[in-house]
Amino acid sequence: MCQAPSLYTPWAVAAATTRPIDLHHRQQELEREKEKIRRQLRQTKSKQRAAGYELKVTERRLRTTRNQLAQTDAQLYSTRSELDGTNRRLQAALTRLDGHREAMSSRLVAIYEHGGIEYLDVLAGSASFADFANRLYLVQLMVDQDFGLMKAMQEERERIERYRRKVETQEHKLVQLEARVERKHEQVASQRKDKARLVGKLRQQRIYWERALAEMEQESRAIGAQIRRYQRSTGRARYATPWTGSFIKPVNSGITSGFGYRIHPILGVRKMHTGIDISAATGTPIRAADAGAVISSGRRGGYGLCVVIDHGGGMSTVYGHCSRLAVTAGREVRQGQVIGYVGSTGLSTGPHLHFEVRRDGTPVNPQSY
Repeated sequence: MCQAPSLYTPWAVAAATTRPIDLHHRQQELEREKEKIRRQLRQTKSKQRAAGYELKVTERRLRTTRNQLAQTDAQLYSTRSELDGTNRRLQAALTRLDGHREAMSSRLVAIYEHGGIEYLDVLAGSASFADFANRLYLVQLMVDQDFGLMKAMQEERERIERYRRKVETQEHKLVQLEARVERKHEQVASQRKDKARLVGKLRQQRIYWERALAEMEQESRAIGAQIRRYQRSTGRARYATPWTGSFIKPVNSGITSGFGYRIHPILGVRKMHTGIDISAATGTPIRAADAGAVISSGRRGGYGLCVVIDHGGGMSTVYGHCSRLAVTAGREVRQGQVIGYVGSTGLSTGPHLHFEVRRDGTPVNPQSY
């Protein structure tokens, strides 16, 4: 960002005692010298608006990323819990399967030790029908037990296989979620850096504009001092004559900002507005509010291209932010005469006329006259 050079010069101090032709030449020199400053101001305003928008976008992205990170963390916790539960169920199934295997092993050992007794041999050894029925019942129990044991073992094997597949799926999901969480953390860190950079940039721009505004306020005081010097010297006779005229509107358009304290459109802080802003397109003619003598015509810091007219009786008017000027210092003008054209020079957010009425150099409400 550019460093803000001084937006005004003390040339106005001597303006009242300088011949109009010399003052005009000096103003032309200042115009060339400060053209670069005007471009820098416009670029800074554009960058400030862009940086402000970019900061808002970054803050929205940061909030979104943080929300996504919180959701991913919750999914990660849930998946880990599910995986722990599945592993516990898998271990329980493996334990049951081991129990079934032990039971089956005992059954096979018993058959081996007793010579592989068949179910028919048991039935054939019956001494009576009642004994046969009892033996048949016992054989049925053994058959049911053997089949039940084999079925239970098969079910446990299938259950274990399902748990293992589920564990693999959950482990894969866990790896993906962990990677996503890591990426979100990196995004948050990167977006925080972007936000810090933008905040720093806006802070520097704010310092720049605060300095520019302070210099505009200083220029406003310089204009008041120049008016008073003029009224005490060159315009003494005019000052001694009471002002009995009336002001016309310099530009026939709507007022967008009135006289008094307001929230500054660039800095967003409460500042005194020493005039009224009249909205108009660039190049719209600006007309003298009343007849008088041009005290100053040239660049005036934050006022940009500016005309100051003395109307006698302590009354004067100021026309700021012009795109170009149509009169020079020392010239007499009549009411309604074109003295310049609407623009956006100096400390301005867009094309408009900044119009002031001053009594004895002090700003007063133009809408009261």
